[in-house]
Amino acid sequence: MLPPAGFTHNRSFRAQVPDIEVIPVADKNVYPKSLVTRISLDQIQILQDGAERVEYLLDQLAARVDEHSAETKAFRAYLANVAVTGREDLGRVRVKYQESVSKGKTEPIFFEDFDRQFQAFIIEARAPTDAGDEVSRLSAAHFERIQFSNNETVTVRPTPLGGSLGPYLSTLVELLTNLRDAYRMIADTGSDTFSISMKSTPQGATISYKRVGEEYQEYSSTTDVGQATFPYALWTFRFTIGHCEIVKHPNPYIEKSPNLNVQMRNCRKE
Repeated sequence: MLPPAGFTHNRSFRAQVPDIEVIPVADKNVYPKSLVTRISLDQIQILQDGAERVEYLLDQLAARVDEHSAETKAFRAYLANVAVTGREDLGRVRVKYQESVSKGKTEPIFFEDFDRQFQAFIIEARAPTDAGDEVSRLSAAHFERIQFSNNETVTVRPTPLGGSLGPYLSTLVELLTNLRDAYRMIADTGSDTFSISMKSTPQGATISYKRVGEEYQEYSSTTDVGQATFPYALWTFRFTIGHCEIVKHPNPYIEKSPNLNVQMRNCRKE
């Protein structure tokens, strides 16, 4: 006898379901596949404030260099102390930024990048020197300011100085300038990632890349790469075809979307 209209009858039964094993595929190319991430207004303000403090530190350094003409161990120690101050301020900005990061997200890697650079400079500047080091005069010790097409005045490394402290001063100014520009660029773009194109003539060059203090790792594609997304950091890119090798050091803190276009005909290995 059939059930009346509108009546349903539930019946349970066992079904055989095959076992399915899901195997994750390891992807070594984490950075080239980084997603474009936006930062909050609070984070933008934190970076803008950090840029102002680095600018102040650069101004103090410029004033001290203009007043100080003798190349001495005391001046070398002063440069190391400026780097310590810069690193400490980087740490404070980093902590504030971390506190503002959403749960489950990681901090931008450029903080670690700059911390490594400051640490390396401080160790080098504080290394023992020979007792017979020559004490000379710092010639033309000043910071040049140049005008770029974007109508912004940018501090650049000073003209080459004589004596052993010239390279230290240039390196420190470059480091502080990069940090200031990094804060400004990331705040202006509102993102902790940037895009980059990598092309070669002829096409088909293998690409490897690395950060400060790390080893090269292979990119997942050969040239040409129209657009790749990387987290903000100072990267080194190496292009290779046969015996030909070309290394590039783009600065994303100055150039918003670097375009690496290398000529690999009749080149010799660098």
